[in-house]
Amino acid sequence: MNTDKIERKLDYFSAAMKQKIEIEKLKSRTEITRNLRTAERIATETAARNARVFIETKKRELTSAANRQVSRAKVELITRYVTLKKQQTDMLATLVRAHLASFTLSANYEKYLLSQIKAAYSPHFHMVKLSPQDMRFEKAIIANHALLVEEGKPEIIGGFVLLDESSTIMSDHSFETRLLDALKNFRYD
Repeated sequence: MNTDKIERKLDYFSAAMKQKIEIEKLKSRTEITRNLRTAERIATETAARNARVFIETKKRELTSAANRQVSRAKVELITRYVTLKKQQTDMLATLVRAHLASFTLSANYEKYLLSQIKAAYSPHFHMVKLSPQDMRFEKAIIANHALLVEEGKPEIIGGFVLLDESSTIMSDHSFETRLLDALKNFRYD
């Protein structure tokens, strides 16, 4: 009987040990599964974070490239606009020059020229320079003002330049100078 008891106890301990081993195996499997799930979750989160970083980096790169292209396009458009405005200004200046040249040939021009010289005249001026075609008014200017009359540059469209005795102080009333000043201060709206 003693051996039966011992055998039963051994069987009981053996079964208990097997159960304990099975429980330990299950715990180990559960822990391994938990660790695997944690590792999978960490890997997924890391992959997602890396994907977000990659996407954000690509977005920034593409946005930067698009901004550069837009900037280049803007510069090109502004350059075209400025070129067209310059051409428009040049055409306008040519048109104004033609109208001024036409005015210098009109009957009203002599009266205009003499009145402008009278308005700009002061005693410290002693000479007036005229364009070559305006030299036809030399006698009228000498008769109305105590000024010497001299032929100026051929590019003077019309108008006049007053000079003092030293030729250092002058009052420029030529159409060309006024037109160039107007063009220099011209604003595109």
